[in-house]
Amino acid sequence: MEGLEWYLNPIQDVLRVRRTSNGVWLRLTVRNDSGISLDRRLVFSSINVPKAELCYVSEEGFHSLEITDHSGLLYNEIVAPRPNFRVRFPAKSRTVFYIHLDAYEELTYVNFPLSLLDEQTFIEWILMKRALFLGGLLVTLLALGLNIHYWNKFRTGVFLSFAGNIVILFFGFYFLHVRSIHSWLGWENKIGFYSYYLFLTLFLVTAFLYLFYLARLFEVPVRSVRIFVFGWLFSCLFLLIPLFQDLAEERFFLLAGGFGILSFYFYKVHAELVKKPNRYVRLYFLSWVVFILSFFVKASYHFDYSHYRWFIVFSFIFLYPVHILVTTYSLFRIVSEKLWLPATGKSLIRKSKIGSIDINQTVAKLKELLEAEKIYLKHSLKEEHLAKELGIGSHQLSEIVRLEFKTTFPNLINSYRIQEAKRLLVEDPRMSTNEVRIKAGYSSKSAFHLEFKKATNTNPNAFRKEAIIGREKSRNREIPA
Repeated sequence: MEGLEWYLNPIQDVLRVRRTSNGVWLRLTVRNDSGISLDRRLVFSSINVPKAELCYVSEEGFHSLEITDHSGLLYNEIVAPRPNFRVRFPAKSRTVFYIHLDAYEELTYVNFPLSLLDEQTFIEWILMKRALFLGGLLVTLLALGLNIHYWNKFRTGVFLSFAGNIVILFFGFYFLHVRSIHSWLGWENKIGFYSYYLFLTLFLVTAFLYLFYLARLFEVPVRSVRIFVFGWLFSCLFLLIPLFQDLAEERFFLLAGGFGILSFYFYKVHAELVKKPNRYVRLYFLSWVVFILSFFVKASYHFDYSHYRWFIVFSFIFLYPVHILVTTYSLFRIVSEKLWLPATGKSLIRKSKIGSIDINQTVAKLKELLEAEKIYLKHSLKEEHLAKELGIGSHQLSEIVRLEFKTTFPNLINSYRIQEAKRLLVEDPRMSTNEVRIKAGYSSKSAFHLEFKKATNTNPNAFRKEAIIGREKSRNREIPA
């Protein structure tokens, strides 16, 4: 194992080999600089680790440990502790650990931190996890009771469909963060190991059903039914991701498509309600917008398009009880007061912010920064930073870009970065796409692939291959017979 080629991993101080048909290997080194032996737990911050084995060599010889999940106690059968290994570290020792994980995807089982905890801290983690689960369960039962009560009062399927969405959300959280579906049901298959695909499908299906009943209540034109049917069919595609590698590689675009359809349908259903100047309507929209955005960000993590960050992974869980209670009560007020009835909106008059600026000089300076200095290669470039370089305000820069370049600031920067990426892909075939992404100014892997696909209708590797083939054909035509 020491002779294998190891690669840097997003987890701090951990190396891994590329995924093979036999899974993924992680390697890390732990030092005990103290003068006493220490018992510690090496803990995975994800419960969806079906199988893992830890190997290491100590003074006593070779050791191989299976992952510890359930102790057999009743509460651990309901709220499982994090998968962990229990290891003793001799005084003044340095130990190299090799961890083998069964994995079907490139990053699925390493896109989370590994923690080294003493027994007391580990127990505190377990207690906090149980308390959060109990709190979430009580809030879920309260929200379900309210929705059933409101359904009985108004006899509209809106409240029952939202109750169904709440149930799916709760069990989705349970299988993603409390206990894995494969350990609970014994599903030794890809759907069981990747329960977030099943969770996402069921969430979207129940969300579309909720919007369908709202459309009937609000008397939205019948053509919205087509969006509902299309959304349902599209949601089922997520179940195919673990089964087909080609589909798995495009999973982020499926995610964006699913949430895009959901957002569009949400807007169509609430087009009249959004015009109503009412605090419960505003509260209702705020709850849904924040919740859906946080859900999308969390799903992008589970789809391996963002690194582990505590806020990204867990903020969604803390938003969940707030969302279901706020939405339930706001929906009750909307239905009882019939707040979806049309309201006359006020027109807004936009005023120009660039009247006092020398536009030609500013545009020339902007082109110089982009084309000569290539300021777009800075990963941290923001609109306000570029505006400061030009000596104007960010709103003024935004309006100049819109009027003179007929686009938005993000699209303008992306266009330059994509051109740089295309040049690097063709000029240096040995450079990896990840290096191209970094040198072209993208800090996010998902953003790079998304923008490249949008601009070229293909992915970076396919673009490079087609460009090289085209260049070789062109050279062959130039060689005289």
